[in-house]
Amino acid sequence: MPEKMASDNRVYLSAITIIIAFPFLLSRKPKLVILTYFFAFTLYYFHILFFPKTIAFWMAEAFRFTLPICIPTALCIVSIKDRYIFYYYLRIIAYITGFLSLLFGIFAYIGAATLSENYDYSQGFGYMLLFPIIVLFYQKRWYSLVFSAILLILLIVYGGRGPLLSVVLFFVYVLIKQRRFVLMGVLVGAVAVGIPILASKVKSLGITSRMLDLMLTGELAQDNGRDAINETIERGILQKPFGWGLFGDRVITNGLNYAHSFYREILAECGIYLGGLLLFIFAIEVIRRFKTVKDADRDMYVLFFFACFVPILFSGSYLTSSNFALFIGLAILLPKFYNSRRRQKYKI
Repeated sequence: MPEKMASDNRVYLSAITIIIAFPFLLSRKPKLVILTYFFAFTLYYFHILFFPKTIAFWMAEAFRFTLPICIPTALCIVSIKDRYIFYYYLRIIAYITGFLSLLFGIFAYIGAATLSENYDYSQGFGYMLLFPIIVLFYQKRWYSLVFSAILLILLIVYGGRGPLLSVVLFFVYVLIKQRRFVLMGVLVGAVAVGIPILASKVKSLGITSRMLDLMLTGELAQDNGRDAINETIERGILQKPFGWGLFGDRVITNGLNYAHSFYREILAECGIYLGGLLLFIFAIEVIRRFKTVKDADRDMYVLFFFACFVPILFSGSYLTSSNFALFIGLAILLPKFYNSRRRQKYKI
Protein backbone atom coordinates (compact mmCIF):
# COMPACT_ATOMS: atom_id res chain seq x y z
CA MET A 1 0.00 0.00 0.00
CA PRO A 2 2.06 2.98 -1.27
CA GLU A 3 0.04 5.67 0.54
CA LYS A 4 0.27 3.80 3.86
CA MET A 5 4.00 3.23 3.33
CA ALA A 6 4.53 6.92 2.52
CA SER A 7 2.60 7.92 5.65
CA ASP A 8 4.62 5.55 7.83
CA ASN A 9 7.91 6.80 6.33
CA ARG A 10 6.83 10.39 7.02
CA VAL A 11 6.17 9.49 10.64
CA TYR A 12 9.52 7.70 11.04
CA LEU A 13 11.56 10.50 9.42
CA SER A 14 9.74 13.18 11.42
CA ALA A 15 10.21 11.20 14.61
CA ILE A 16 13.96 10.91 14.03
CA THR A 17 14.21 14.68 13.49
CA ILE A 18 12.17 15.44 16.60
CA ILE A 19 14.18 12.99 18.74
CA ILE A 20 17.37 14.82 17.73
CA ALA A 21 15.90 18.29 18.24
CA PHE A 22 13.89 17.71 21.42
CA PRO A 23 16.79 17.81 23.95
CA PHE A 24 17.88 21.20 22.52
CA LEU A 25 14.27 22.42 22.62
CA LEU A 26 13.90 21.33 26.23
CA SER A 27 17.12 23.06 27.26
CA ARG A 28 16.14 26.30 25.48
CA LYS A 29 12.42 26.52 26.39
CA PRO A 30 11.82 24.12 29.33
CA LYS A 31 8.85 26.02 30.82
CA LEU A 32 7.11 26.38 27.46
CA VAL A 33 7.52 22.67 26.68
CA ILE A 34 6.28 21.55 30.11
CA LEU A 35 3.28 23.90 30.10
CA THR A 36 2.32 22.96 26.54
CA TYR A 37 2.34 19.23 27.24
CA PHE A 38 0.61 19.74 30.59
CA PHE A 39 -2.20 21.52 28.75
CA ALA A 40 -2.29 18.80 26.04
CA PHE A 41 -2.61 15.94 28.54
CA THR A 42 -5.16 17.90 30.56
CA LEU A 43 -7.22 18.11 27.37
CA TYR A 44 -6.79 14.37 26.88
CA TYR A 45 -8.12 13.53 30.36
CA PHE A 46 -10.93 16.06 29.87
CA HIS A 47 -11.94 14.14 26.73
CA ILE A 48 -11.84 10.83 28.61
CA LEU A 49 -14.47 12.23 30.97
CA PHE A 50 -16.68 14.23 28.61
CA PHE A 51 -15.98 12.98 25.05
CA PRO A 52 -15.15 9.27 25.42
CA LYS A 53 -16.01 8.54 21.76
CA THR A 54 -13.00 10.60 20.66
CA ILE A 55 -10.44 8.58 22.65
CA ALA A 56 -9.92 6.00 19.90
CA PHE A 57 -8.92 8.83 17.56
CA TRP A 58 -6.68 10.39 20.21
CA MET A 59 -4.85 7.07 20.40
CA ALA A 60 -4.69 6.61 16.62
CA GLU A 61 -3.80 10.18 15.64
CA ALA A 62 -2.96 12.47 18.56
CA PHE A 63 -0.41 10.07 20.03
CA ARG A 64 0.98 9.35 16.56
CA PHE A 65 1.07 12.81 15.01
CA THR A 66 -0.13 15.70 17.20
CA LEU A 67 1.81 15.10 20.42
CA PRO A 68 5.12 13.63 19.12
CA ILE A 69 5.44 15.60 15.85
CA CYS A 70 3.16 18.63 15.42
CA ILE A 71 3.57 20.20 18.87
CA PRO A 72 7.39 19.84 18.95
CA THR A 73 7.54 21.24 15.40
CA ALA A 74 5.70 24.42 16.43
CA LEU A 75 7.77 24.73 19.63
CA CYS A 76 11.04 24.34 17.70
CA ILE A 77 10.08 27.23 15.42
CA VAL A 78 9.05 29.39 18.39
CA SER A 79 12.44 28.76 20.07
CA ILE A 80 14.50 30.03 17.09
CA LYS A 81 16.86 32.87 18.01
CA ASP A 82 18.28 33.77 14.59
CA ARG A 83 15.55 33.42 11.99
CA TYR A 84 17.90 34.40 9.15
CA ILE A 85 19.86 31.20 9.61
CA PHE A 86 16.50 29.42 9.49
CA TYR A 87 15.66 31.17 6.20
CA TYR A 88 19.03 30.15 4.75
CA TYR A 89 18.54 26.46 5.56
CA LEU A 90 14.95 26.66 4.39
CA ARG A 91 16.19 27.35 0.86
CA ILE A 92 18.57 24.41 1.06
CA ILE A 93 15.73 22.15 2.24
CA ALA A 94 13.58 23.40 -0.67
CA TYR A 95 16.25 22.35 -3.18
CA ILE A 96 16.73 18.96 -1.52
CA THR A 97 12.97 18.31 -1.35
CA GLY A 98 12.56 19.48 -4.95
CA PHE A 99 15.35 17.18 -6.16
CA LEU A 100 13.93 14.18 -4.29
CA SER A 101 10.45 14.95 -5.67
CA LEU A 102 11.82 15.16 -9.21
CA LEU A 103 13.63 11.87 -8.70
CA PHE A 104 10.44 10.24 -7.44
CA GLY A 105 8.52 11.60 -10.44
CA ILE A 106 11.06 10.04 -12.79
CA PHE A 107 10.81 6.72 -10.93
CA ALA A 108 7.02 6.89 -11.17
CA TYR A 109 7.27 7.43 -14.94
CA ILE A 110 9.57 4.44 -15.52
CA GLY A 111 7.47 2.25 -13.22
CA ALA A 112 10.05 1.96 -10.44
CA ALA A 113 7.77 3.74 -7.96
CA THR A 114 4.01 3.80 -7.42
CA LEU A 115 2.12 7.00 -6.67
CA SER A 116 -0.92 5.33 -5.17
CA GLU A 117 -2.50 1.91 -4.98
CA ASN A 118 -5.67 2.77 -6.88
CA TYR A 119 -4.94 6.07 -8.64
CA ASP A 120 -2.50 7.64 -11.11
CA TYR A 121 -2.00 10.66 -8.85
CA SER A 122 -1.04 11.35 -5.25
CA GLN A 123 -2.35 14.15 -3.06
CA GLY A 124 0.54 13.59 -0.64
CA PHE A 125 3.10 13.87 -3.45
CA GLY A 126 1.41 17.11 -4.56
CA TYR A 127 1.78 18.62 -1.09
CA MET A 128 5.41 17.50 -1.02
CA LEU A 129 5.95 19.54 -4.21
CA LEU A 130 4.04 22.58 -2.93
CA PHE A 131 6.69 23.87 -0.52
CA PRO A 132 9.72 23.81 -2.89
CA ILE A 133 7.65 25.30 -5.74
CA ILE A 134 6.72 28.33 -3.64
CA VAL A 135 10.13 28.79 -1.96
CA LEU A 136 12.08 28.50 -5.24
CA PHE A 137 9.69 30.87 -7.02
CA TYR A 138 10.09 33.41 -4.22
CA GLN A 139 13.88 33.27 -4.59
CA LYS A 140 13.53 34.79 -8.09
CA ARG A 141 16.83 33.53 -9.48
CA TRP A 142 16.67 32.26 -13.06
CA TYR A 143 17.71 28.74 -12.02
CA SER A 144 15.26 28.66 -9.10
CA LEU A 145 12.42 29.82 -11.40
CA VAL A 146 13.27 27.09 -13.94
CA PHE A 147 13.39 24.44 -11.21
CA SER A 148 10.11 25.75 -9.75
CA ALA A 149 8.47 25.54 -13.20
CA ILE A 150 9.65 21.95 -13.66
CA LEU A 151 8.23 20.98 -10.27
CA LEU A 152 4.97 22.79 -11.12
CA ILE A 153 4.61 20.67 -14.27
CA LEU A 154 5.24 17.60 -12.13
CA LEU A 155 2.50 18.79 -9.74
CA ILE A 156 0.03 19.27 -12.60
CA VAL A 157 0.79 15.80 -13.99
CA TYR A 158 0.95 13.76 -10.77
CA GLY A 159 -0.46 15.93 -7.95
CA GLY A 160 -3.93 16.78 -6.67
CA ARG A 161 -6.12 19.87 -6.91
CA GLY A 162 -5.53 21.08 -3.35
CA PRO A 163 -1.80 21.81 -3.70
CA LEU A 164 -2.30 23.23 -7.20
CA LEU A 165 -4.92 25.67 -5.89
CA SER A 166 -2.50 26.78 -3.16
CA VAL A 167 0.19 27.48 -5.77
CA VAL A 168 -2.25 29.40 -7.99
CA LEU A 169 -3.45 31.56 -5.07
CA PHE A 170 0.16 32.27 -4.12
CA PHE A 171 1.04 33.33 -7.68
CA VAL A 172 -2.04 35.59 -7.80
CA TYR A 173 -1.01 37.20 -4.50
CA VAL A 174 2.52 37.91 -5.78
CA LEU A 175 1.28 39.40 -9.06
CA ILE A 176 -1.33 41.58 -7.31
CA LYS A 177 1.24 42.74 -4.76
CA GLN A 178 3.62 43.76 -7.57
CA ARG A 179 0.73 45.23 -9.62
CA ARG A 180 1.55 42.97 -12.56
CA PHE A 181 -1.98 42.87 -13.91
CA VAL A 182 -0.92 42.72 -17.57
CA LEU A 183 1.46 39.86 -16.77
CA MET A 184 -1.38 38.10 -14.95
CA GLY A 185 -3.50 38.29 -18.10
CA VAL A 186 -0.62 37.01 -20.24
CA LEU A 187 -0.08 34.07 -17.86
CA VAL A 188 -3.78 33.19 -17.92
CA GLY A 189 -3.63 33.11 -21.71
CA ALA A 190 -0.41 31.09 -21.68
CA VAL A 191 -1.97 28.54 -19.33
CA ALA A 192 -5.09 28.28 -21.51
CA VAL A 193 -2.91 27.57 -24.56
CA GLY A 194 -0.28 25.52 -22.75
CA ILE A 195 -2.49 23.02 -20.88
CA PRO A 196 -3.76 21.24 -24.05
CA ILE A 197 -0.21 21.14 -25.40
CA LEU A 198 1.11 19.73 -22.11
CA ALA A 199 -1.73 17.18 -22.01
CA SER A 200 -0.94 16.04 -25.55
CA LYS A 201 2.77 15.72 -24.77
CA VAL A 202 2.10 13.84 -21.54
CA LYS A 203 -0.21 11.36 -23.28
CA SER A 204 2.33 10.82 -26.04
CA LEU A 205 4.76 9.70 -23.33
CA GLY A 206 2.22 7.15 -22.10
CA ILE A 207 1.44 9.02 -18.86
CA THR A 208 -2.12 9.16 -17.52
CA SER A 209 -2.76 12.43 -15.70
CA ARG A 210 -5.98 12.80 -13.73
CA MET A 211 -5.36 16.52 -13.22
CA LEU A 212 -4.90 17.25 -16.93
CA ASP A 213 -7.95 15.18 -17.82
CA LEU A 214 -10.05 17.19 -15.34
CA MET A 215 -8.70 20.45 -16.77
CA LEU A 216 -9.48 19.46 -20.36
CA THR A 217 -12.99 18.22 -19.57
CA GLY A 218 -13.82 21.22 -17.38
CA GLU A 219 -14.44 19.00 -14.37
CA LEU A 220 -11.70 20.42 -12.18
CA ALA A 221 -14.27 21.53 -9.63
CA GLN A 222 -16.03 18.15 -9.33
CA ASP A 223 -16.75 17.35 -5.69
CA ASN A 224 -15.18 13.84 -5.67
CA GLY A 225 -17.40 12.85 -2.74
CA ARG A 226 -16.60 15.98 -0.70
CA ASP A 227 -20.19 17.28 -0.85
CA ALA A 228 -21.41 14.14 0.92
CA ILE A 229 -18.71 14.53 3.59
CA ASN A 230 -19.56 18.21 4.05
CA GLU A 231 -23.26 17.44 4.45
CA THR A 232 -22.50 14.76 7.05
CA ILE A 233 -20.21 17.09 9.02
CA GLU A 234 -22.70 19.97 8.86
CA ARG A 235 -25.53 17.73 10.13
CA GLY A 236 -23.28 16.69 13.00
CA ILE A 237 -22.50 20.32 13.84
CA LEU A 238 -26.22 21.16 14.00
CA GLN A 239 -26.89 18.00 16.00
CA LYS A 240 -24.42 19.06 18.72
CA PRO A 241 -24.03 22.87 18.57
CA PHE A 242 -21.67 22.79 21.57
CA GLY A 243 -19.26 20.44 19.82
CA TRP A 244 -18.08 16.82 19.73
CA GLY A 245 -14.61 17.45 21.19
CA LEU A 246 -11.23 17.26 19.44
CA PHE A 247 -11.32 14.74 16.55
CA GLY A 248 -15.10 15.11 16.69
CA ASP A 249 -15.37 15.18 12.89
CA ARG A 250 -14.06 11.58 12.90
CA VAL A 251 -16.75 10.64 15.41
CA ILE A 252 -19.45 12.20 13.20
CA THR A 253 -18.32 10.09 10.22
CA ASN A 254 -17.88 6.95 12.38
CA GLY A 255 -14.16 6.97 11.70
CA LEU A 256 -14.65 6.62 7.95
CA ASN A 257 -13.46 10.13 7.09
CA TYR A 258 -12.66 13.60 8.41
CA ALA A 259 -13.83 17.14 7.66
CA HIS A 260 -11.36 18.02 4.86
CA SER A 261 -11.97 21.62 5.88
CA PHE A 262 -10.29 23.67 8.60
CA TYR A 263 -13.34 25.69 9.62
CA ARG A 264 -15.73 22.70 9.53
CA GLU A 265 -13.30 20.74 11.66
CA ILE A 266 -13.16 23.53 14.25
CA LEU A 267 -16.96 23.90 14.28
CA ALA A 268 -17.44 20.14 14.63
CA GLU A 269 -15.00 19.97 17.55
CA CYS A 270 -15.80 23.16 19.45
CA GLY A 271 -19.36 23.82 18.39
CA ILE A 272 -21.00 26.70 16.60
CA TYR A 273 -20.55 29.25 19.40
CA LEU A 274 -17.05 28.58 20.75
CA GLY A 275 -15.83 27.35 17.36
CA GLY A 276 -17.14 30.46 15.62
CA LEU A 277 -15.45 32.68 18.21
CA LEU A 278 -12.14 30.80 17.82
CA LEU A 279 -12.27 31.09 14.03
CA PHE A 280 -12.94 34.83 14.31
CA ILE A 281 -10.01 35.31 16.71
CA PHE A 282 -7.76 33.19 14.49
CA ALA A 283 -8.62 35.27 11.40
CA ILE A 284 -7.97 38.53 13.27
CA GLU A 285 -4.61 37.24 14.54
CA VAL A 286 -3.50 36.07 11.09
CA ILE A 287 -4.22 39.55 9.67
CA ARG A 288 -2.70 41.38 12.66
CA ARG A 289 0.55 39.44 12.46
CA PHE A 290 0.74 39.99 8.71
CA LYS A 291 0.54 43.75 9.34
CA THR A 292 3.12 43.58 12.14
CA VAL A 293 5.98 41.89 10.27
CA LYS A 294 7.91 43.60 7.48
CA ASP A 295 10.44 42.95 4.70
CA ALA A 296 11.77 39.39 4.49
CA ASP A 297 9.78 38.38 7.55
CA ARG A 298 6.53 39.30 5.80
CA ASP A 299 7.69 37.37 2.73
CA MET A 300 8.28 34.30 4.88
CA TYR A 301 4.97 34.74 6.68
CA VAL A 302 3.09 34.86 3.38
CA LEU A 303 5.10 31.94 2.00
CA PHE A 304 4.23 29.75 5.00
CA PHE A 305 0.62 30.92 4.89
CA PHE A 306 0.15 29.63 1.35
CA ALA A 307 2.38 26.55 1.68
CA CYS A 308 1.30 25.43 5.15
CA PHE A 309 -2.11 26.87 6.03
CA VAL A 310 -4.09 27.28 2.80
CA PRO A 311 -3.92 23.51 1.99
CA ILE A 312 -5.85 22.54 5.15
CA LEU A 313 -8.72 24.76 4.03
CA PHE A 314 -9.40 22.10 1.38
CA SER A 315 -7.84 18.90 2.64
CA GLY A 316 -6.04 17.38 5.61
CA SER A 317 -6.51 18.02 9.32
CA TYR A 318 -4.87 20.77 11.35
CA LEU A 319 -4.47 18.33 14.25
CA THR A 320 -2.16 16.04 12.27
CA SER A 321 -0.51 18.55 9.93
CA SER A 322 3.13 19.35 10.71
CA ASN A 323 2.91 22.06 8.04
CA PHE A 324 0.14 23.82 9.97
CA ALA A 325 2.34 23.52 13.08
CA LEU A 326 5.15 25.23 11.14
CA PHE A 327 2.86 28.12 10.24
CA ILE A 328 1.62 28.53 13.83
CA GLY A 329 5.21 28.47 15.12
CA LEU A 330 6.30 31.12 12.62
CA ALA A 331 3.21 33.27 13.31
CA ILE A 332 4.15 33.29 17.01
CA LEU A 333 7.89 33.76 16.40
CA LEU A 334 8.14 36.62 13.91
CA PRO A 335 6.23 39.39 15.73
CA LYS A 336 8.57 38.96 18.72
CA PHE A 337 11.41 40.50 16.71
CA TYR A 338 9.40 43.69 16.23
CA ASN A 339 9.47 44.64 19.89
CA SER A 340 12.93 46.04 19.15
CA ARG A 341 13.52 49.20 17.13
CA ARG A 342 16.39 47.62 15.23
CA ARG A 343 15.50 45.30 12.40
CA GLN A 344 17.85 43.63 9.96
CA LYS A 345 16.96 43.32 6.31
CA TYR A 346 17.46 39.98 4.66
CA LYS A 347 16.72 38.89 1.12
CA ILE A 348 15.31 35.40 0.76
